[in-house]
Amino acid sequence: MDAEDLSLGEPEREVWFRRHLPALIAVAAIGAIVTAGWLFQRAEPPSTTRQAVLKSLPPPESWPTQNRFFIQVCANKARTPRCGGKNATKADLMAIMLVRDRRTTALRPYDSLERYHRRTNEYLYDDAPSGRLPRTDVNFFVGSVRTPADLQPIMTLYREMARVAWVDPLPVNFWEYNADVQVGLCGTLGCTGRGPATDAEKEAILARVHALPNIEAVYFEDLAHLRKTYEANFADAEPLYTARAPYGESFYVKLKEWGSAFETIRLLGTMPGIRRATTVDPMLPQN
Repeated sequence: MDAEDLSLGEPEREVWFRRHLPALIAVAAIGAIVTAGWLFQRAEPPSTTRQAVLKSLPPPESWPTQNRFFIQVCANKARTPRCGGKNATKADLMAIMLVRDRRTTALRPYDSLERYHRRTNEYLYDDAPSGRLPRTDVNFFVGSVRTPADLQPIMTLYREMARVAWVDPLPVNFWEYNADVQVGLCGTLGCTGRGPATDAEKEAILARVHALPNIEAVYFEDLAHLRKTYEANFADAEPLYTARAPYGESFYVKLKEWGSAFETIRLLGTMPGIRRATTVDPMLPQN
């Protein structure tokens, strides 16, 4: 302590404080700035869309093998010159079923009633008039082969059989092997009296899905990925995408046990922003 300090009679603690006051003010100012910045960040939460993406997953990178075909048999609504004006008989259908070729891994018949119900359910979810779906007596088979290289030879084999109208490839749904439940979101169409699902609604839907039992993974499909699935499956993809895009985006749910898909849909229930919740099923011919 110097002579000046002694002469003023100031305590040593006050002298130290007076000498270091400018530095203390600077430190306090810096601390205030840092604290204000931290509080500002806390007061401005991140976008709910970003939160939803962080809590869900992008679509898987693995695409399904396109190894499926369908056989359209001759019927009243599906006749070609090859049919000679006649419908396929039970014997013709049995002959198709009895073909034994190791390249074929599955072959399943569908009748008109089953296809009608499947297509009606699909369209009614999108508010399409049921009058667009006249019932027919068209019958067909859906099959698959071991490798894509086997597809053309097997289709040729069935095309040469009696009362077969045509045989064509049948696209494999991208989500068929990657998810069990689709939670379709409201788009510009699809939910009467309102517009697309909001970010807050997406966040609430995703939170509800994650809270359900038996959930293995939840994926988010935006319209860009939807376009990719159509382009991978269909040669003339743009009209199909244009018709589907207004119905919005989707969450896809992978379950630990597929058998609980209908229970998952029941537990999810209805929520603002959900257009529909359905099981993920194989594609069927649209003819």
